[in-house]
Amino acid sequence: MVLVMYSMMFSGNMALQSFGREGEADWLLNSVPLAGWPVVWGKLLAAALPTLFLMEALLVGTILALGSSITLAVTLAAGAVLLTLGASAIGLYYSINNCRFNPENPQMRISPGASILMYLVNFLFMLFLALGLLYIFPPAELTAVLHQMPGVSFSWGFREVLLYALYFLSQPLLWAPPWRILLGIAVAGGLWALVFFSFMAATVRQSRKGLRVQIITGGKKKPGRKLLFKK
Repeated sequence: MVLVMYSMMFSGNMALQSFGREGEADWLLNSVPLAGWPVVWGKLLAAALPTLFLMEALLVGTILALGSSITLAVTLAAGAVLLTLGASAIGLYYSINNCRFNPENPQMRISPGASILMYLVNFLFMLFLALGLLYIFPPAELTAVLHQMPGVSFSWGFREVLLYALYFLSQPLLWAPPWRILLGIAVAGGLWALVFFSFMAATVRQSRKGLRVQIITGGKKKPGRKLLFKK
């Protein structure tokens, strides 16, 4: 869990710095034939690769220290790749829409509000992925409790609806393993693809419209924003 949280926070933070690095220079992406997807893909890889190398090294060391199986090691390695790419895609979107540049503090490349919002979205992203992984690797203690729980009928009311939703989501844990695993793969893969490609497409769309970097000097914001390129 610590490795997962570290991967999400580090990769998202790396991606947040991507577009703010342009500073006050005129970055005329639309003057070259690489505008749009190629540029955003490049920034995604630049943000994700350092995290991936570090995460895979930590995972290998942890697996060797614990003496776990090769299957678990491969599963964790694949999960780290997907989680890092997803968190980086979310970070790129908030980077291009909220980037800033402070010549006196080069590390200040994103507005604080956007940074907090990015972490919250990443947390929800990880929470939804965990639901799919729970179907694939259900804890024995949880399934034992579910076998003893009585059925829950639907009724209106906030507490009743919430309880029924939890009951409904927990029922696939009692399915036969092949169907449960297929559902888990579909839920985790579908949610990851939806989040990843949605945020990547939104970032590409904004990059084609034009990139704006908020210039900050002396701890005060300059009036307006500087347009770095415009279609």
